Amino acid sequence: MCSLPKHRRTKIFTVRKARETDIDVICSLIQSKARLDAPTKALQSKYLDIKRAFFSATPKVYALLAETDGLVVGMATYWESYSTFIGQPGIWLDDVYVYPEHRNQGMGKALLACLCSVALESGCTQIDSTIANDLASERKLAKAIGAQIFHERRLIRLDESSMKKLAKQAKVIGFEGG
Repeated sequence: MCSLPKHRRTKIFTVRKARETDIDVICSLIQSKARLDAPTKALQSKYLDIKRAFFSATPKVYALLAETDGLVVGMATYWESYSTFIGQPGIWLDDVYVYPEHRNQGMGKALLACLCSVALESGCTQIDSTIANDLASERKLAKAIGAQIFHERRLIRLDESSMKKLAKQAKVIGFEGG
């Protein structure tokens, strides 16, 4: 679990791996993100889909959750990947989402720092994701954490060096979930 010190404008929050009892809150976060990102009809995930994907005997996707005052207010969802070009395993970061009223408090960066810790402890050498061209906040965060932005592909990557640098913050804040 990541325990983060008091930030300028936030209360103390933690980052932890999702548990099966979190399915409802994961669904709520996904629904909230979908309202911002996509037409309502684009969201098809249901409770049982999330349960099967995240918590079956062979999970297909995982989540880290950010909590404050006992409430889950953010998440990062990811799965294992493999780069045939690099010849090494990696992680595909699907979503990072924090409820709007809890943003600008370091939770997104903390979720990514803890994900770097998970990736490195799993032997991964990169984290890949995409960002929206029209969202300056996503580009700003990607640059702030040391991710490369490939404009022709809209792909960002935290290479092993950037992951190690960012993962050090997870250790500083007490993350033990990697």
